[in-house]
Amino acid sequence: MPSFGPEREQVVAAARRLSARGYLVATGGNLSVRIPGQAAFAITPTNLDYGLMTADDVCVLDLSLAPRFDRHARTQAVLLATEVHQVFGTWSGTIVPDGGGARRVEGLQGFAEESRSRW
Repeated sequence: MPSFGPEREQVVAAARRLSARGYLVATGGNLSVRIPGQAAFAITPTNLDYGLMTADDVCVLDLSLAPRFDRHARTQAVLLATEVHQVFGTWSGTIVPDGGGARRVEGLQGFAEESRSRW
């Protein structure tokens, strides 16, 4: 598996840009970048200050989810709207943690969430 250096650098640059503009504070949330032409994405680690983060700290995940259940909720009120999908199932694929060394995972139980809101 490649090192994904440019994608890792892109995540760090975006995190620093958003922090400088006041959109993110310290470790507030996770940012990710989809790697073109692949199902993989690069994502910030949890609980690491964006000001201290380097490209080597960014993880790359190339996983697929075999869905078991999709919890769907939608709310629409005059000017406000929200729609959420929480898909539960089994993950498998490859994780390249910070520092490298690809690791294969199989049968990992978890979920993915998509949320869209209009305020």
